[in-house]
Amino acid sequence: MLPTRRQVARASSGLFRCAAALGSFGLVIVGLAGASALRAQTIAITDLGTTFNPITTGHGSLMQDPMNDQQTGHKSADFVGSSTSVGFQMKLGAFADGVEMMMFRFTFQEYRAQGFQANLRLGIDADGDGAVDLYFGPSTSGNPQGIFFQDPTGGLNVSPSTTSLTKDYGGINLVTTGANANFSYVDTGVAGAAGELTFALPFETLASTLFAQTGIVITPESFVRFVAFTSTQSSSINRDIYGLDGGLSSTVRFDAPGGGFSDYLDGSGNPVPELSSFVYAAGLLVAGIGLHRRRRRPQRRPHGHV
Repeated sequence: MLPTRRQVARASSGLFRCAAALGSFGLVIVGLAGASALRAQTIAITDLGTTFNPITTGHGSLMQDPMNDQQTGHKSADFVGSSTSVGFQMKLGAFADGVEMMMFRFTFQEYRAQGFQANLRLGIDADGDGAVDLYFGPSTSGNPQGIFFQDPTGGLNVSPSTTSLTKDYGGINLVTTGANANFSYVDTGVAGAAGELTFALPFETLASTLFAQTGIVITPESFVRFVAFTSTQSSSINRDIYGLDGGLSSTVRFDAPGGGFSDYLDGSGNPVPELSSFVYAAGLLVAGIGLHRRRRRPQRRPHGHV
């Protein structure tokens, strides 16, 4: 079960109090635990993959996708990802113009010289109820092209077979050159994983659109989860779903094990801390404080001696 933000905050607060008592040693431990909160780095669409956070599922396992499981169209829209090759990753940071951006990168089986020519969408579950609250992502197969939003409509939007989307809206122009480029599609030259697509959108645009359509408020520290898919038409899922072997008409819920949802992630792609790990770390710190005080306790002189 996902720990509430209040539980995480309480555990974190305890760690900081313990760290203050232990001095620099405790601050190092808490600094490691809170490193995900430091998101002031400058990012760019051309950043190396090693600077991204790989998307996980099933409480920390690398999210993978089998090859050749796309249902229609070209293999350039077939997601690929294995235990040794990350296929879905993300990060958060500021572009050169200072705008805070959320950036995603995907790997596909083949690169197509004519361009990606498909629709890529992410569905976000921002309130933890198992249903997609908003869809967003780039469309490069029609006119106009851009990064669009779509609302869930009709079905429950809790599984591939219950998913339906409204007409896309709110297009963000694709910028492919310069320090503030928000879209890239390149040939990696790696057989079986040649296509690499990266796109970015302002975090505030995502958050404000989500609020306007659903009333849900998110910040970069909010824990949400994603499902990703490709399609020929933007109104349906008909090519590939990341993390599933086919399964475009599956009735298995996205939030079931292996159903398509990522772990709960913050805006940078860091998974939610396990509450037990916070408690365990706090226990270690408290034990350390007790040992520290015991060692410093002055010895009493025996009674009856001069």
